[in-house]
This record gives sequence, structure tokens and C-alpha cells, in this order.
Amino acid sequence: MSKLNMYFALSVLVFLSLLGLSYRFESIYFLYAASAMPLVITMLLPERKAYQYIKPSKRFRFRLESLGEEPVLSVSFEPEDLRWTRGRLYLPLKSLRKLNPTAAGREQAAREGNGEPAASLPVLAYDLAPHPSKKGWVGIDLGQLAERTRSLSFTTHEVSRLVIRVSDLDAAAAAKEGVRPQPASAGERLQA
Repeated sequence: MSKLNMYFALSVLVFLSLLGLSYRFESIYFLYAASAMPLVITMLLPERKAYQYIKPSKRFRFRLESLGEEPVLSVSFEPEDLRWTRGRLYLPLKSLRKLNPTAAGREQAAREGNGEPAASLPVLAYDLAPHPSKKGWVGIDLGQLAERTRSLSFTTHEVSRLVIRVSDLDAAAAAKEGVRPQPASAGERLQA
């Protein structure tokens, strides 16, 4: 149980206790205190999960592939497993370091267990952002990905594979640590 959920449960318990004490002692002061508790309870309401966290499992299969010179991470899943209404999809970088690169062909990597081609969606560098408080987690902006699929021949309900360049993941993780990669023209000044 998280700290916020514990405070929420405690505030509800205090509210019920104050109501019980106001009834037992017929005290208006306990009733006034109990009437102020919903304000505290509202501030301590558990946050609705706005993000989705995934780890390598049967539902989400992570594969490190070397397509060309750049290694890419392929995240395969069933289309109904990914909730596109959530703000971000977070991936752990520690579990990605343990993956062994495979030299699978493009056709084999693009196929799921049923043998049909999977709808793949590339994740670009600006779709990635580090988690604000959890170290080692990188998030994918699902809203931007969903917006990008509007111009494609398939919808988000058909996407069953995300492809991410490992160099983009490393750059997003470095941005969290304050080590932001400099552009090639850093230090050059333009005169007007």
C-alpha cells in the first residue's frame, strides 16, 4: 500500500470516528470537525492511474534486434493489451540491458504467434521521455503515437508491435540524468 493510499484510508477512518463521536457525545464540535474532513479526504484521494507500466512478460515480449547497423527494441503485444487512452507507456531500462540481440529477419520479427504480419509502429526520439521520479524508466507518449496513426492505413486497435531505436532510449535516459546530448552545431553563434 502506498503512502498516499494509507493517508486516504486513515482520513476516512478519522472521518467515521468523528461522526461516531459526535453521535455518541451529541457534540456539535465533533460534527464540525467531521464536516471538514471531506476536504482532507478529497485532497488525499488516490490518483487515477494515468500511466501504464510494462515489463517483459508473456503479454509484452521484448526483443532486441539488429536490423541494419542500429540495434532496435521490438515490443510485441496483443492489440487489446495496450491501453491507448493512458498518457504514457513506461518501459524499464534495466530489463532491456539483460536482453540478448537476435539477428532475426524482418519478416520473422514482424510476425506474431498466429503467423499474420503485425502492424508495427515506430517510436521516434521525441516520443520518449524519462519518468519524473522513477530512475531507469523511459516513457512513450501514447497520444503522439495515436495521432501519427491517423495518417496511416491502420488504427491503434491493430498495432501489435512498437519498434524503438536503442540509441533513442539511451538519449532519453541521459536526459533524465542531466546529461543532455549536444547538437552538432552547439557553440556556434549565428549573427544577424
